[in-house]
Amino acid sequence: MRHLITALARSWPWASFAALCATCVTLISPAAAGVMERASVATDGGQANGASRSPHMSADGLIVAFASEADNLVPEDTNGVSDIFVHDRANGTTTRVSVATTGGEANGASVENAISANGRFVLFHTQATNLHAGGAGLYIHDRGASPPTTEPVAVLPTGGLP
Repeated sequence: MRHLITALARSWPWASFAALCATCVTLISPAAAGVMERASVATDGGQANGASRSPHMSADGLIVAFASEADNLVPEDTNGVSDIFVHDRANGTTTRVSVATTGGEANGASVENAISANGRFVLFHTQATNLHAGGAGLYIHDRGASPPTTEPVAVLPTGGLP
């Protein structure tokens, strides 16, 4: 189990491997007297149909980035690999951020992630070679840009980390 307490100490994410929630990322909110909230859900509230892990939160605890093998969190997730998602607890939406700026799906797994304090930027590692001409490596997704963008930070054409 992995914990990260938000700057305001309102909640912290953790990946659950319990029998009742074997594939979800769950939030515990101490301010709400132990109420648990699932973050690895589709916008319509549907539970992830694949394993989810590596949750990270914005400083205010409202934005949660996580990796998931689920293919039912967003429409048209047909790449068959782990992707990076962001769940906005304030408005209940889940979006996939490990995509090209054009919106195209990654052709390789995206597994590790980090999120900025304000929740705007999501850094992730991917084996995908089609997000940018540079190849696989580290990318940053800007959720605040209009439209959102995904740009390389450090890439290698052969994959892996530079």
